[in-house]
Amino acid sequence: MLPWSESIAYYLWIPSRVIIILALIIVGVRIGLLFEFNYNNHSFFNYHIFLTIAFKLIILPFFVLSLTRLWGLSSPTLNPLVLQAACPTAISLVLLSESNKLDENTAGLILMWSTLCSLITIPLWSLVLSAFN
Repeated sequence: MLPWSESIAYYLWIPSRVIIILALIIVGVRIGLLFEFNYNNHSFFNYHIFLTIAFKLIILPFFVLSLTRLWGLSSPTLNPLVLQAACPTAISLVLLSESNKLDENTAGLILMWSTLCSLITIPLWSLVLSAFN
């Protein structure tokens, strides 16, 4: 490592913190707006949202687990990969849908429901991984 690498890393981390805080504020505002959304024509949790969340929280981690087992990776390498795949939908989904003027409400609902559902699915995936060890 270079002698000045820590100071460079410190100064590069400052704008990252600002961007993270702004992204969280935007997501919070979007989720807050969901509760004012007109649900006469839309469902708060519909079939497409369910399929998206099932794919993200169940099918994708299972696929990653299958690949990592097939490749013969050890548990210290396998576990973080599977748990990362089991994490909820990223904030960037809402940010990208906002910037491209796409269906921001559905993106917000997917983010909200995947985060809530991951409170159950991540511990379940952790149990599955511990069974393989």
